[in-house]
Amino acid sequence: MDLFQIKKEKISINFHLDGEEIKIESKRNEYMKEIIKQYLIKIKKNHENCFFLYKGNMVKEELKIEEINNKDNVLKILVYEIEDHDICEEKLKDSKYIICPSCKEISLININNYKINIFNCKNKHCFSNLLISDLNNFQKIDESKILCYKCNKNKFETINNKFYKCLDCNINLCPLCNSSHNKNHRKIDYEMKNNCCENHGERYIAYCKDCNQNLCDLCNFTKHNINFLYKFKNDKENIFQLKNKLEDLKK
Repeated sequence: MDLFQIKKEKISINFHLDGEEIKIESKRNEYMKEIIKQYLIKIKKNHENCFFLYKGNMVKEELKIEEINNKDNVLKILVYEIEDHDICEEKLKDSKYIICPSCKEISLININNYKINIFNCKNKHCFSNLLISDLNNFQKIDESKILCYKCNKNKFETINNKFYKCLDCNINLCPLCNSSHNKNHRKIDYEMKNNCCENHGERYIAYCKDCNQNLCDLCNFTKHNINFLYKFKNDKENIFQLKNKLEDLKK
């Protein structure tokens, strides 16, 4: 076997988790599940608490590397952690909205051929070909990780899980710190953070299809491709179709 063929067979699988990159050198005829196993041993994490994406799709671990990509010498795999299964169920709260598995920001959802796609969060993340079981795992919020900027107390610890957000400082506040925070700042209930404009404190009334941004009536609409939110609310036909698709997926 010549040197060119040897180089061609070798490949670097680069795993990225929370800004840290770990490289696993491999051969194209190795199975992805074996490469992932090596990676998990290195980072000392359990497989059931992680999922892996390549070019926006869940990695099919039963395939060989050459079946996933037989051209490039480097594969970039994004790694995301699922909430720890040992977390007390009381701390986990079902999201009212479809949220991004990575950044937990509001996202759009599309269902095609019994596979779920989550996309267009404000950080431009995209997750394709998810199963209904994946969706259930990803739509949980751990309230113990929502921290007060000043005292570090978490949302789960407060009475009735009450928390606030200061729009001027863009910080989270527990009830006690909120009471002593600048009285002239615009503060809202934390549960309203996805409904109010961060710039003006007003409720959202529109959505820009180009920049994936919600807008209130005080925002400048001239540079945006606008869809008014009331149209989505009144689009009963599409809402009915989405509900039917979700029911089919559950079956």
